[in-house]
Amino acid sequence: MPLPRKPPKKPEKPKVTAVSVRSQRIPLTNFYQRTIKRTLGKNLTETVNFRNDGMTQINGHIKVNRGPGKPIANVRFISVMSPGKKEVLVYDIAVKKAYRTQGLTQQLLTEIVHLVKTKSTIRRIILEVDPANKDAIKSYTTFGFKPTGKHVPSNKGKDIEMAYEIK
Repeated sequence: MPLPRKPPKKPEKPKVTAVSVRSQRIPLTNFYQRTIKRTLGKNLTETVNFRNDGMTQINGHIKVNRGPGKPIANVRFISVMSPGKKEVLVYDIAVKKAYRTQGLTQQLLTEIVHLVKTKSTIRRIILEVDPANKDAIKSYTTFGFKPTGKHVPSNKGKDIEMAYEIK
């Protein structure tokens, strides 16, 4: 009678020690990612995705949904680094027409300021806006953005650059 065989040992799963972001290897100990979902009332939820490599790069996407898979507002942002400059660029902010004038833009910008202030050393947020979009300019000015005097080329001509200084 043959001896009973021991079952083979299961191979150990390799431990992940780094993650690749934009072809840059970043140790996981310095990598921060947060995804939250919050109920804002009236069947609205906010999802925040934010990455910070602990050194220089931060980027994120925030969206507000009215029910599953029904986005009504979103914003995207990324850090911009150059010699002597550290800023976060808000490069996409949109609110569906039916939901404008309800404070969603202010809410999205408040979340970005909070994330940048608590998770990085960057203290300036910039965005570009079409000079014909008076409602957006008014909203950004109310929040605290100020025109920098710089005009940036865009599809429609030249956009106005606005900046917010984090205190």
